[in-house]
Amino acid sequence: MEKFYIQNDGMYLDHETGYGWFVDRNDNVLNQLNLKTREIEYVCRLDADMESPYRRTPFCYKKDHTIIAFPDKGKKICFYDEKEKTIEEYEIKAESNIRLGICCFGGFQEFIWAVSHGLNQIFLVDAGKKRIVRTYEVFRGKKQIQMGYESILNGNKILCISGNSNCVSETDLLDGTETVYELPAAEAGFNTICYDGGQYWLSGMNGNVYRWDHRKNTAEQIYAQNRTMYRSMKIGETICFLPFNLEGDLCNKLLCCNIKEKRCFTIKICEELKSGIYTFEYTKGSSVIGINDSENDFITEINIENGMKDTAYFYASGEYLKKKRYGEVWLKMKCEKRLSESKAQDIGFYLKMIQMGEKNVQIDRIVF
Repeated sequence: MEKFYIQNDGMYLDHETGYGWFVDRNDNVLNQLNLKTREIEYVCRLDADMESPYRRTPFCYKKDHTIIAFPDKGKKICFYDEKEKTIEEYEIKAESNIRLGICCFGGFQEFIWAVSHGLNQIFLVDAGKKRIVRTYEVFRGKKQIQMGYESILNGNKILCISGNSNCVSETDLLDGTETVYELPAAEAGFNTICYDGGQYWLSGMNGNVYRWDHRKNTAEQIYAQNRTMYRSMKIGETICFLPFNLEGDLCNKLLCCNIKEKRCFTIKICEELKSGIYTFEYTKGSSVIGINDSENDFITEINIENGMKDTAYFYASGEYLKKKRYGEVWLKMKCEKRLSESKAQDIGFYLKMIQMGEKNVQIDRIVF
């Protein structure tokens, strides 16, 4: 076994079965993780007709024995049947230049709700029928309003924030009605929203953090900073905010806000200040949150109560590494139509694919 980490945009952990599921953000392969041994298993490639695999369908959710992978840059929802080992796809109609960005989803009754911030739409997905069964428009009649990154379910209502105004949409999934709130907050828009059981926590494009009472429509500024947050999550009695971490605006600190005391503090995710994509991977109990930095091949587990950190590694067998290498060569030939002759292993995989009757790849040039 080798230590091996796969870049992804978050894991779905099924503690009942003892396995987790996630999609490789770079080559769009569905993987299974043994939560006890931390061994990764290569399951299958998703949306194989793609031109570019990066963040094609990077987010996944499990319903019964079906794993549903939602598109970000792609246009298809992929349904993998764990029992039958089969894949079905459902295509979402959208212009080619629209990034669907379905990154927020969850269970609702017998369905799965999912929000596309690229289309300003909410979907109800039936995992059994493997299709979208209902669509709700968000910020109806307000084409100038663009959605922010996060959305959240509270009861039977989905709340979606605006990324370019101080508005929040509340859609009732039962009767389809929509209420739009205009928040008394001096923001150019919001990017994250989280619920503490009584009130909502929002972070704005101007970098401030607010606690919003939607019943009274009052917003209290909790924290002021000049930084836009990427994701938010409630764990125990704390709301955690993960920052964007880009060249020119580097940040290696997790912002934590105690719900009862309204006290905010930061914890370093890593010691070095360098660019990279931070990902909320999972939570453990009521105090530990797992975060990956795309520059590292491990997950940093942070205890937000005492600031202690631990390092979590994953492992891959030789067979897994072989399958992954095969996939990399397949992608190179499928998307770039080229092959590196200097790598003997590439030639071996290519000959194996020909022997297996692979017809979806062709080589235009060989790189020496």
